[in-house]
Amino acid sequence: MGQKIGVVDLGSNSVKILVAEQSRDQNNPLGFQILGEKSWVTRLGRGIKNPGDPLNQESIHATDEALKEIQKFAAELELKPSELKAVGTAALRRCGDPQKVSDLVKLHLGISLEIISGEKEAELSFEAALFSGHAVWGKNLPFLFAEIGGASSQLGTSEFKDAVFSTPVGAVRVFESQESAASLLGKNNWTILKSKLKSKNVSRMVAVGGSLVLAAKLCPKAQPKPLLKNSTNYLLKTSDFLEFSAYLSRLSLEDRKKISGMDSLRADILPAALEILGVFLNDFHIEELLVTSAGLRHGVVAEFFLESKS
Repeated sequence: MGQKIGVVDLGSNSVKILVAEQSRDQNNPLGFQILGEKSWVTRLGRGIKNPGDPLNQESIHATDEALKEIQKFAAELELKPSELKAVGTAALRRCGDPQKVSDLVKLHLGISLEIISGEKEAELSFEAALFSGHAVWGKNLPFLFAEIGGASSQLGTSEFKDAVFSTPVGAVRVFESQESAASLLGKNNWTILKSKLKSKNVSRMVAVGGSLVLAAKLCPKAQPKPLLKNSTNYLLKTSDFLEFSAYLSRLSLEDRKKISGMDSLRADILPAALEILGVFLNDFHIEELLVTSAGLRHGVVAEFFLESKS
């Protein structure tokens, strides 16, 4: 048995746990194998429109319940507290009372919660996107990556590992603000970020995010790409994805919920996530898109095992 770690990702829309074990297989490009993964929609980013806003009580309760389930899941896989790591992202960075969630993590898991910066979040998500892109397109073709979270989005390019950026515009924020994604991005230095990432040679993008994976899974023209155990990956033309996104967004919430395979807990914010990605795809003139469920938690695992070797 190799060294194990369970990463708990407390995001703005969902709480996830990924359990992995260090791999002894020299042909494993990640250096670890996935033992199990689960996710719960908790909406920690609900109602946080301005820095310092309080967490929603329903979201705190949902997070409490998710952490109880994670405690059981960790026990089933015989994980000790020393083998668990919990990270918080945009909602916990922006809210005025992150200690409420920190206390729940301590209560149920016996560990401290680390609230990471937007830059660190982008860096960790980038690692997972880099693996996915290289697995499909090889290491010689450059691509952009974009992660659409609940309260923030992260962007970067495979050409420059240090060129990763975070913007406080995510699916829950767009959904609740009733402003367009383009308008919110414009208020958060989108023109500057876009100029830093723009490249004439890049026509591909790796996209990360639960809502994006859901849309890709439902898209009839998406090609499944099995890259990692328990991860979901889809390759498709940008034009096909945008066409399907427009169709989903035209539907009423009730009609979206009726679609076979639709996650009813994501159906409301799905158009907002697709709208943000649509801005990225159009502004960067992306032609081919790879949507992957590998994200922040995979990056945390990879970083942990890399540091344990040194």
